[in-house]
Amino acid sequence: MNLVIFIATSGLLTFLLHALLRDRVPVTLITVLVGFGVSELVTGAGFDLGLRWETFADLIVLGALPVLIFESAMLYDARAARSQAGAIFLVVGPGLLLSVGVAAGVMYLLMDRPEVFDWRAAIYAGVLLAAIDPLAALRLLRRFPGCGSSGRLLASEGLLNDAVAVVLAGLVISTAGMNTALGIGKTVAWLVVGGAAFGAAIGGITLVAARANASYERAVVLTIFAAYASFVLAEALELSGAMAALVGGLLVRRHLRERMDCESLYRFWHGLSYTTYIVMFLLMGATITLQMFTDRWLAMVIAIAAAIVARAALVYGMLLPFGKVHETFSTTATDRRLLFIGGTRGAVTVALALLIPLEQPWWYTVQSMAYGVVVFSICIQLPWLRYVALPGAKEGAEDPTPVNAGIDAADR
Repeated sequence: MNLVIFIATSGLLTFLLHALLRDRVPVTLITVLVGFGVSELVTGAGFDLGLRWETFADLIVLGALPVLIFESAMLYDARAARSQAGAIFLVVGPGLLLSVGVAAGVMYLLMDRPEVFDWRAAIYAGVLLAAIDPLAALRLLRRFPGCGSSGRLLASEGLLNDAVAVVLAGLVISTAGMNTALGIGKTVAWLVVGGAAFGAAIGGITLVAARANASYERAVVLTIFAAYASFVLAEALELSGAMAALVGGLLVRRHLRERMDCESLYRFWHGLSYTTYIVMFLLMGATITLQMFTDRWLAMVIAIAAAIVARAALVYGMLLPFGKVHETFSTTATDRRLLFIGGTRGAVTVALALLIPLEQPWWYTVQSMAYGVVVFSICIQLPWLRYVALPGAKEGAEDPTPVNAGIDAADR
């Protein structure tokens, strides 16, 4: 109950301050500061907020991740994004694996303490840093008319990247303790293929149930049930809940849009996802301590450096050369600048950091790394985006075309 009161009151205070500051400060930064300030005041007064790992695990697995992943699937329009399909495939598929590998390698080498930061910790940290959340960057783009279309590739990556990152994080945790390639391969196949099949089954059941009456109210209820049934039941069956929610959401979206006007439904899911986004940043603020920055400042700096190097490897080491080889993978200079600087880390990174089991000896170090990179994204990357990624762009009336135009009408 105390945690619910904390989230509700802190959320109201966040948007009150955001309104008083007239949008001069990113809402994400305000949210983290409010979460930190309120938690310090409450705990300093002798009250217990109920911040336990078990509470986080239930809140994230049973509340946050199903919403974030299903919403991403519901908003993704593969047909509209077809013009950049090659680049999207590179960024979300091989590019994501490259980012994880580069970031993990940099952190493992620079940390140079395998007894407390082994290769599994490095890979999990690499996954956290590869999970981008460009929401704030995309909202900024809307204030520069004519730049919205340049964010299409960034938006597409953001919609699909989170789900893939959650799947990879689950694989790292699930294969902990396995030392044989065969054992790891079987586990990966069971989690991914089984999760996809289960998600397709839940999606099919949802579509059959929607045939009788494809009204807005019925669609809202059915998609909520589908999101949680696919994710939570798949996890209970030891399958990948993220893969199940992703496949189920894509299937429901593809067929449901043929039967009804889905714009209101998409906006509902955007609102639900945005609420989850705010809650994740409040929890981040509540779990940040000043000691974390004094004890793990070097780990944070290493993680920030690794994130920058990995992003550069993706954008300029893979995407740029492939674009020169074949036009299918071609991107503009603005696309590449937006991908490099606008690839901020956010809610999914925070959620996965809070999910690290406490029995892992590296949980505190990796969580500190994740928080350091998220703070870097909020305080450094977003301010730089305006001046570096969009040189010469003039701020004006908000562009009426959503920044994810070509993905859907919902304003992510």
